[in-house]
Amino acid sequence: MAALLLSLTLLFSSIPAGVSATSGTVSGTSSGESSGASSGESSGSSSASSESSEASSGESSGETSGESSGTSGGSSAGTTDIGFTVNSTAVYLVNMDSGIVIYQKNADTPMYPASLAKIMTCLLVLENVDDLTETVTTSYTVFDNLWGMNASNAGLYPGEEVRIIDLLYGLMLPSGCDAAGVLAEAVAGSEEAFVQMMNDKAAEIGCTSTHFENSSGLHDPNQYTTAQDMYMITAYAMQYDQFTEIATTYSYTMPATNKNDERTIYHTCSIMNPSSSYYDETIYGIKTGTTDESGRNIVSYASRNAYNYLLITMGAPIYYDDGTQIEQNLSYVDAANLYDWAFNDWAVQTVVSTTDVQGQVKVALCASKDVVNVVPAEEVRRLMLKSIDSSSLQMIPTLVETVDAPVTAGQKLGTLEIRMADETIATVDLVAAESLSRSAWLAFCRGVVNFFTAPAFWIVVLTLIIGFTGWLFMMREINRRKRRRLRAARKNAPRTYNARTGTGLKKSSTYRGPARQPQKKAYSRPPQRNAPRNRPSTQRKQPPKKK
Repeated sequence: MAALLLSLTLLFSSIPAGVSATSGTVSGTSSGESSGASSGESSGSSSASSESSEASSGESSGETSGESSGTSGGSSAGTTDIGFTVNSTAVYLVNMDSGIVIYQKNADTPMYPASLAKIMTCLLVLENVDDLTETVTTSYTVFDNLWGMNASNAGLYPGEEVRIIDLLYGLMLPSGCDAAGVLAEAVAGSEEAFVQMMNDKAAEIGCTSTHFENSSGLHDPNQYTTAQDMYMITAYAMQYDQFTEIATTYSYTMPATNKNDERTIYHTCSIMNPSSSYYDETIYGIKTGTTDESGRNIVSYASRNAYNYLLITMGAPIYYDDGTQIEQNLSYVDAANLYDWAFNDWAVQTVVSTTDVQGQVKVALCASKDVVNVVPAEEVRRLMLKSIDSSSLQMIPTLVETVDAPVTAGQKLGTLEIRMADETIATVDLVAAESLSRSAWLAFCRGVVNFFTAPAFWIVVLTLIIGFTGWLFMMREINRRKRRRLRAARKNAPRTYNARTGTGLKKSSTYRGPARQPQKKAYSRPPQRNAPRNRPSTQRKQPPKKK
C-alpha cells in the first residue's frame, strides 16, 4: 500500500486543476480478445465488503457486489470494435501517464451518479478541513433526512462523537450516506449550503454537464453528471494524498466512540476483496454507486508494469429485459475486460528518434555543403495500440527554405507534425543534424551583391540622377532666359549717332545707348631687333658731375 500511495502521489502531482480530454471512441483498433473476468460469476457470492443498499423514494437498489433488487436499470449493451462487449452505458478510460483517452462510450451523456457523488463530498472535506482528527457530533437532522430511505450507511448514531478522518472512511468504504450528511453539516453548516459548494467546485474543475442535489448521491432527477466529468472530478481529487489513501483502502478499523464499539468497515468494491471471484490485485477502488435509476457505476484505478489507468463506467444493467436479475456484476466485468485490453494491447512506442532524417534545408554562405539534414530535436514516444503499423503514421515536416551559415548542430529549422488517422498525435521541433561554418569569401561577395542590389542603394542613385537632371534643366532655363533678355535688349536699343552717315541718335539726345565696347588698339609696328627699348629706367637718376 505504501508503494501504491507513493506511485499515485508522483503520478497525480502533475495533473492540472482543469483536466482536459481528447475525443474519439478508440484511438486505435484491436482484434485481440481480452481475457476479462470469468463469465460464470454467481450473484450469490458473499464478501466482507458486501455493500449496503442505497435507495431513493423508498425503493431498494442494493449497491452490492453480487445482488440487488428493484426495477430494471436497462440491459442494452453495445458491441464495439475492441473485441468484446462493453455493457455499461457510458465509459471513459484514460491513461494517466500521458493523459490519453484510449476508449470512450457516451462520455458526454448525462447519467445519474448515485454514490459517485461522494467523491466530490470527500474532495470538499479535504479542501476545507485542516485538522482531520477534529471531532464532530452527529445531528438528528441527518438521520431524519435519511429515515425510510434504506440508504447505505456507516453505522453511525445520532449524537455520536466521531473524528472527521473516520467519517471520511465511513463515507468512501461502506458508502455511508449518514457520514455524507454529517460531513456536509460540519463543512458548510447545512446540506443545502454544502450542495452549493459541490456545484461551484464542479464548475471550477471544468465540468459542463454536472449538477448535484445532495451530498450522498441518493437519486434525484436533477442530479446528474457524465463519465467525462466524473473523470475530471476524480483526477482532481486524487491530487490529495489523503483521498487516494482512503479511496484505495479495502478495510478500516473505526475506533470506539460514545455510541459504538471498535469495528471494521470494508470497501464496497468487490474487485478489492481477496475472497471475491472478481478480485484483481492490480485494481483499486475508488468508488461504486448503484441505484435502480442509475444502474451500476464504478470509478476504479489500475496499475500494471508502470502503466496507470483511470476508468469510469456508468449505467451497467442490473436486470435482463424480462426483469430477471443478471447473474454477474457487469460493471466489474467491464472493468476487468477494459483493463486487460488496455494493458495487453497498448504500449508506449517510439514514433520517431533523434537520428531519423526528416528532410534537408538549403544552406547559403557555406563552401563545403549546400544542404543540411534535419532531425527531431527529441525522441517522440507515445502510447499506441501494438497492432498499429508505423507506416500508417503521417510525418508532415514544415521547414525553412534556406538558412545562412554558420549553422549549429541542434539549431531549430522547422517542426514535424505526426498524424494518425487525420489526428495530430505529436509535434516536435526539427533541428540541424550537424554544424556548418561560414565562408568569408562567399560572405564578402554576398555583401557586395547586397550593397549594389539593396533598395536603399538604388533609391540614393535614383535621387542623385533626378537631382542632377533637375539641376541641368534649371541651369539651361536660366541661361536661355538670360540670352533672350540680351537679344531683346540689343534688338530694341537705338544706335549711336553717326555724323558721316547721319544715322543714330543726335547729339542732343540724352540716351547714349548701351555702354561702349572697348576699342581695339591701333596696329603698331613691332620693335626692331637690337633696337634700344624705350623702357623707363628703374635706376635712380644720378646727379650731374660738377666740373
